[in-house]
Amino acid sequence: MDLSLTCGSPLCDKALPSPPKRCKSCRYRAYCTAYRNSQDTLCQRADWPTHRLHCTPRSALTDYDKTVFAYNTKHQHLIFTIAHRLFRFEEDFRPLRGKNRLAFLDLARARFVHIKLREVENPAPGRWNRVSFLSAKLEDIRVLSDQRIQDVTDRLERRFPAFCFGFSVVDAQGFNSTISTVTHPFKWPTPAYGQPLLQKKAVDLIQLMERMWMFEAWEKLAQRMREKGLTWRQGSPLSSCID
Repeated sequence: MDLSLTCGSPLCDKALPSPPKRCKSCRYRAYCTAYRNSQDTLCQRADWPTHRLHCTPRSALTDYDKTVFAYNTKHQHLIFTIAHRLFRFEEDFRPLRGKNRLAFLDLARARFVHIKLREVENPAPGRWNRVSFLSAKLEDIRVLSDQRIQDVTDRLERRFPAFCFGFSVVDAQGFNSTISTVTHPFKWPTPAYGQPLLQKKAVDLIQLMERMWMFEAWEKLAQRMREKGLTWRQGSPLSSCID
């Protein structure tokens, strides 16, 4: 895909110069403002009301965040450029009606995931420089509780960088979404064998774990209903297991 990288201001579609003018605080967001003309900051000032909500000085970042920052710095302009093109695409096709409109909406709701993997030098025991894609579930992390978000973040940081190096998700309306990553408690690969699990075995283990969690959730719900003197609804996964 041959795309020119565009300005970070939502009001501007000019191509970025090389090197681009960056925010002095986070050194992340880039603008089309001429690099040699430091007085011309129109695009940066126009973007500040939005950017200030996410602007974090690099000195305040953890080592983990700095690595993710470096990844995003390298790839985010391409993501923004694609998002900008998608936004323009939607604006051009907004007048569509009927079946044509439905066909457009089906396309406009599509998402893509950008994943970058890197080889880890001298991985810790039990970790491997191998990867096998099983499945992915995208979920906006903002719907999770603060404690759940912290748990997910802690798990990712403990496994970093062997677990995941970086990812980005953009929808066709041009908005970035955050992925919440769910990890499973069994070791990968199992140290007893010293070899990675077969793909089918891994899927079976994940399904077993998730089924156990589902039954535990149903049991807790049934217990609460019994305590309130309510009758358990027939047809539930545990209806045959409850006295």
